Amino acid sequence: MWSRDALLFAILLALLSLAYRLPAGGGSQPLLAAAGILGVVAFAGRTLYAVAEAFRPPESDAGSDAA
Repeated sequence: MWSRDALLFAILLALLSLAYRLPAGGGSQPLLAAAGILGVVAFAGRTLYAVAEAFRPPESDAGSDAA
């Protein structure tokens, strides 16, 4: 899982780098920058969710044995 996410993150950073190297009047620069920024935000959200899942306390089975 992490290797796929790291590859996605590297691709998104490359998109951002490409967007900032294009001329300021380039028609595709805003689209590349927006795609890169949205991808980085999505990656950060997914990473935070994975960290939250890792630190979630285990579910208790206290009510399942009552029957």
